[in-house]
Amino acid sequence: MLLAVGLSWPTDAVTRLVRTALFAPYSPWVDSVYWTLGIEIAFYAVVWTLLWLGRFHLMEVVAIAIGLISTLFWCLYYPLDWSEFAETRWLALLLVHHGCFFATGVMIWLMRFKAVTPFRLVLCALFLAGCVLQIASSVDVHTVGRRADAIRATDRLLPGCHSPDGMVLAARPVLARLVPDWPDDLSSI
Repeated sequence: MLLAVGLSWPTDAVTRLVRTALFAPYSPWVDSVYWTLGIEIAFYAVVWTLLWLGRFHLMEVVAIAIGLISTLFWCLYYPLDWSEFAETRWLALLLVHHGCFFATGVMIWLMRFKAVTPFRLVLCALFLAGCVLQIASSVDVHTVGRRADAIRATDRLLPGCHSPDGMVLAARPVLARLVPDWPDDLSSI
């Protein structure tokens, strides 16, 4: 499909297909959504390793460790300005990015099938806070670039319109047509 729509050339398409088929943890893949696959494999590798070693009873301890590391990372994300550091792929593959989600899921599973305890409830709430911080940071990281692109695009059409004063200046000709007695001096409003 990449070749058919002209988004790739033959060697690139084959490379992407092979990397996708081999579940390569780093891009390029056939489709960008494969970024999650490496993280899922890392999660299942933890579960598989515990099962293989006959130590599944340690799942709670492992989940708590992963959840605490992940939640601590997201608690420090804003104070230490780790936006550049947070985008490294190896952090995602080590479950630092999404470990709080993994740990929350394990706590919910344990409370559903084992027992609801105050300790598990507190940890679940803590890990959920880590999840919220991760989602907020993800929105922050992914919208900063989009916001900058939007400012550049609108600035070409309506210079300065990304600031409140610029919006008023950019809107003045439109407002003058819509409201014939629109004042030039906005201090009188």
